[in-house]
This record gives sequence, C-alpha cells and structure tokens, in this order.
Amino acid sequence: MKDKSGNWINNIIDDLNNRKLLETELILNEVVNKINDLVLEINNYVSEIHYGLKLTNEKINLSISELNELENKLREYLLFVDEMKRSMDHTNEELNNMKNEMIDLKHSLEESTFKINNRYNILEQALNQNNKKIEGIISNIKSLSKTHEEVINSLNSTKRLLYIAISISLLNIILISVKSFGFF
Repeated sequence: MKDKSGNWINNIIDDLNNRKLLETELILNEVVNKINDLVLEINNYVSEIHYGLKLTNEKINLSISELNELENKLREYLLFVDEMKRSMDHTNEELNNMKNEMIDLKHSLEESTFKINNRYNILEQALNQNNKKIEGIISNIKSLSKTHEEVINSLNSTKRLLYIAISISLLNIILISVKSFGFF
C-alpha cells in the first residue's frame, strides 16, 4: 500500500500532464502550498519531538541526579552499616569477655561457697562440741550449786549445833559455877 500523500502527488503529476499551463500553475501553487503545509507540519512534529526529547533529557538528568544522590546515600548507609558491624563485633567481643569474667566469677563463687560451707560445717561441729561442754559445765554448776546449798545448809546446821553446844557449855559452866558458889 502506498502512502496517501505519495498518491496525491502522483495524481497531481498525472493531472498536470493532462491540463493546460494556467491550470498547471494553479495546481503547482496548490502543490507548493501543500508541501509548505507538510513542511510546517513536519517542523511542528520535529519541534514537538525536540521539546519531548528536551523534557526527556531533563528528566533523565534529574533521574541521574537523583540516582547520584541515592548512590551517595547508599554509600553513607553502607559506611554506617559497616560501622555498625564493627561496633557489633566489638560489642560481641566485650560480651564474650564479660561472659568469660562471669564464668570465672561463678567458679570463684562456687569455690568460695565450698570453702564457706566447709568452714561453716567446722564451726557448727565446734559449736556443737562447745554446746556439749557448756551443757556439761552448766550441769556441773548446777551440781556445785546443789552441793553449795547442801554445804551452806550443813554449815548452818553445824552453826546452830555449835551455838547450841556453846549455849549448853555456857549453861553447864554457869550451872557448874553456880554449884561451885553454892547457889544450889
């Protein structure tokens, strides 16, 4: 299929061959006008294409600028992520050190607890032995206290008996003295 404008031109050329000069000039003027219209239309299309390409170029430049900004932000983010990774590695090392210190502390506490339990058991045994000794001493003190009371009671009884004996002896002396003086 041929282009419509190409058919139109061929038709005009065929018509020109068949017509007279005045008609031919009119037709040629008409052809020139049509060609001028076509050139103007083509120029308009070219201008629109040029404008569209200019807008597209501006958008591409803007997109490139935005991509550059995005690339810079991405680089900053990657630097930040890398720094975070280093920080996390350092934190992980610190946590491992703390874990090891906690394990050492746990072992130390377990050892201290074992020693304290042994000392506690020794002290408890010593206290139990001392409690038994104290109970023996308390028992002896109670026994001594009873003995002391018995001794005091015996001394009091002996004292009374002595007073009675002295009283009887004095009474005997008085009686003997009274008999010797002859009162009886």
